[in-house]
Amino acid sequence: MNCEKNEVQAVVLKDDTWWKTNFSRLDTLKISHRDLIGPDATIYGNGKNCAPVIIDVKVLDKNNTPITLSEQELKDMIGLCNYTTGSDISMTSGWFYSKSPNDYVKPMRTSLMSEMEVSMMDDKVLAAGMTQVALYVKCDSGNMSLSASAFINIPGVGKFNSSNNPTDTPNGPVNGSGSVFRSPSYVSLKSKNNIDYSKPESINVVGAWKEYGDFSQKVTDMKVSVSGPKPDFYEGKSSVGSLRIYPKDPSSKFLVKRASGNNAGLARFTIYGRDNSSTADIVWGLGGGNYDASLVFIEAAKFGVRKGAFALTGNKSPYTWTYNVGDNDTRHYFYNSLDEKYVDVRICNHRVPRASLVKDGWSDSSDSATVYVVDDYGNDGTITLSMGDSHWPRLRINTKNDW
Repeated sequence: MNCEKNEVQAVVLKDDTWWKTNFSRLDTLKISHRDLIGPDATIYGNGKNCAPVIIDVKVLDKNNTPITLSEQELKDMIGLCNYTTGSDISMTSGWFYSKSPNDYVKPMRTSLMSEMEVSMMDDKVLAAGMTQVALYVKCDSGNMSLSASAFINIPGVGKFNSSNNPTDTPNGPVNGSGSVFRSPSYVSLKSKNNIDYSKPESINVVGAWKEYGDFSQKVTDMKVSVSGPKPDFYEGKSSVGSLRIYPKDPSSKFLVKRASGNNAGLARFTIYGRDNSSTADIVWGLGGGNYDASLVFIEAAKFGVRKGAFALTGNKSPYTWTYNVGDNDTRHYFYNSLDEKYVDVRICNHRVPRASLVKDGWSDSSDSATVYVVDDYGNDGTITLSMGDSHWPRLRINTKNDW
């Protein structure tokens, strides 16, 4: 009877002794950009945006056979250095790098490969005996440049690099003869100033309303009850508006959007808001030629007011005016899908077309709300939206009214 035995391949621990025994020479150490056509990569100097670089390595044993290296083994030995000086590049500040990717591995688009070209690169078979790893280069400030080379520090053997200033480690068997490894290879990198989305010049706004007439009228005959002998009338108006905020740089899009409003939930206002809350981000009222209440919602797919639960009351002594949403009236609640590339802002406005009324039983809920954003390059900032009597119904966005 034939019996089969399962053979378990032993894991070889490549410690100092192993390398001293087996190392013959470093055959290849080169660096190149990943996903780029040309020799240069540009990133934002925000400490998060990464340019991926590829390190190719081939090491030969004393039989002139390539030594098999796992990706982790190579990562433990590899790093970046300055092409001119050969000095190590930091892993914490200035120009620095990491051995793992983040969410912002995206150099500028000026020299990016097409998706098809990237796919072809991913499918490319490595030359025999070659091991490859990626490192991720970042910079924490703008207007800087770097020529980066690779180094490898082999345990028990020594350090080699691909800079113009090579190390003096002999490239040969330990305790044997060997010349200096000289094979210059580098990539060029540049950084540009980061984008701050708290500044008006960093964003675009589309659909911004400038006056009441820019709103879409949904209902124009809402019942308004008046105390005392004055008759009720059907002239209340319910309207809605929407705008979108997005990066001015057309190559960018928002990845993170965290709105922080005032959780405005006021007496007699039952609201549909963000994340199924019963609040708006800003509630603002204005008297004058008309009596208006504006509810602002940021990043809320469902928004508006519930049926039978919204009473807008105004006072002009000795009478009060009450604008009611009826028990079966669903016309003041809306649903719109959100687009991940934009910050979506909606406003619901309710108007009693009578002059000189003042708020009765409710009040404004602050005048501002914010949304923290991060784009796909790692640039971030806090966008501030505010409302006030002096510029109503316009939203002031990052200190600018006129969008």
